[in-house]
Amino acid sequence: MVSSFYSLSIDVNQACKLNWESRRIVSNVRNEHAQLATNCGMGAHPDRGGLRESTPPNAKNDADLSDLIFAEAKRAFERQDYESAIQTASGIFSHKSATQQQRLRCLKLMGDAYLAADHRENAIGAYQGALKIDSNHAALLSSLANAYFLNGNQGEARTFAGRCLAIEPNDPTCTRIFEEIG
Repeated sequence: MVSSFYSLSIDVNQACKLNWESRRIVSNVRNEHAQLATNCGMGAHPDRGGLRESTPPNAKNDADLSDLIFAEAKRAFERQDYESAIQTASGIFSHKSATQQQRLRCLKLMGDAYLAADHRENAIGAYQGALKIDSNHAALLSSLANAYFLNGNQGEARTFAGRCLAIEPNDPTCTRIFEEIG
């Protein structure tokens, strides 16, 4: 999983900031991913310790499987099962053919799940990783501004809220942040 952070150019320092719970979650990603792949009809290949080359009936290629991973993570988030949402979304990083947009969506969802679980530093790390994919994503900038605001870092909150409002002038979260910071 650490190589996933490198592939997204997330700083090693951010990865080191993960708390003990997050480290446990990251260590379980392979098991969760294997379970998800089994649920999709792929199963684990006994000789290579990875996934079989067969195509699941509902996924024509790896990109389709990446969409299934996001959909499953989103369902877990909607059930307020944030740990499962984070674990499932993390599975996107083992798919080399996943698009940058798919990775961005999963990182944003991971950030949202971390924030909902009150793991603000981890949320900030996930959002920053997603920003490296698309630095002008208004909803992402809004989420990052909110995470910094909730974490008590008003300077960073103001910076990202300002960037968000430059793109999306009517964003309610960033407008609220500016009103509260003053």
